[in-house]
Amino acid sequence: MDCDVAVLKSFKSLKNISVQQDQSPERTSSLVEDKTNVAYNNLIWKIDRRLIPLLSLLYLCSFLDRINIGNAKVAGIEKDIHLTPSQYNIVVSIFFVSYGVAEAGLFPGILFYLSIWYTKRQQIMRIAIFFSSAILAGAFGGVLAYGIIKMSGKAYLTGWQWIFILEGSPVVLIGIVTYFYLPNYPETVKWLSDRERLLLIDGLKMDAGVADQSHFSWLQVKRVFMDKQVYFYALANIGNLTSFYSLSLFLPAIIHGMGYSSVQAQLMSAVPYAIAFVFTLAVSYHSQRVNERGIHVCICNLIGIVGFVLLLTVHKYGALSMYIASIIACIGTFSPIPTILSWSTNNIGGHTKRAVACGFIIAFGGMGGIVAGQVNITVPNAITLKCLLKYDNYKRDNLTVEAYNDQCSQEELADWHPDFRYIT
Repeated sequence: MDCDVAVLKSFKSLKNISVQQDQSPERTSSLVEDKTNVAYNNLIWKIDRRLIPLLSLLYLCSFLDRINIGNAKVAGIEKDIHLTPSQYNIVVSIFFVSYGVAEAGLFPGILFYLSIWYTKRQQIMRIAIFFSSAILAGAFGGVLAYGIIKMSGKAYLTGWQWIFILEGSPVVLIGIVTYFYLPNYPETVKWLSDRERLLLIDGLKMDAGVADQSHFSWLQVKRVFMDKQVYFYALANIGNLTSFYSLSLFLPAIIHGMGYSSVQAQLMSAVPYAIAFVFTLAVSYHSQRVNERGIHVCICNLIGIVGFVLLLTVHKYGALSMYIASIIACIGTFSPIPTILSWSTNNIGGHTKRAVACGFIIAFGGMGGIVAGQVNITVPNAITLKCLLKYDNYKRDNLTVEAYNDQCSQEELADWHPDFRYIT
């Protein structure tokens, strides 16, 4: 089904709905496409208020559970359970295997979930806000750990034990609330009026165009692993998440190693996260404004590389120099991740293909918590991907009539349809 057919079908469903006293398809189309329209903006804002805070809270709690490993190390867990530094690192890696099994679906699930509620241009800022909750968890976690450590000795528990208890317990309650509060699909949501629901679906269908296939398809599952861009997104993700996990797990320990006390390290770890939070939202906003992804990813990763190089080389200039280097590393590491993720959800069409691809990309990127030294692959990978996508768009712009008809004759093309254009 091409874009025109999809739009006409949605217009038919709207024929009995008055849209500002004008029932014409042209008026309905302009209502969705004109982002300054009050009615449409109010609809998106209503969805934002319902979905984004809860999704962000879910990921914040998930990430808070993750970074408390680093806070617990500074609080003395390594010494209390009689582990050497190398043994502690091995234990953390083993922990991530079992922990990953339980949490594996959250990140890709939220990523896919946002892609079925928002258009391509809307997705990046929502992904940025939800992902930035993890950065806030880093800042908040350090300050929270600072206070919790002072409870050491209460109920015969150490400070690091209280960190695990108090930061982990709320997640159970939030999970129960989420089950009842979070809607499944736009088509079945009950807190939108009929007019709002149809208007939202109409906009999503027009945005998806020829890649609007919402049913489950084994053919789309197969095509995930036949699509070169999926592997490029996965490589870019593992490059970023390697340094992301390194900083997230060990930033308090890194700052502690600069000569600061454990209490100072907990507090000082909040500043790099807070600054990275601002830069992440700014980069995502600019990427949305100019509708570009590849160059933004490259520039951010170059900043991250500079930060890590400085961490290795400026130690002779004192702790302050290393602290500034850690801030630069956090900025370059955290800020491109929403851009990479939205790049993939924007360019992979079809619900089944996108859902499986999100899982594969995040799972592949999760290897960044195990391997090291791969941050440098993201820059050449992003440049190569941008060039390949531009070339694919160029080829589709110059297809002969025979080639176009031949490609259109295949089933469930999604983003492989010759009318689909990639965001580069």
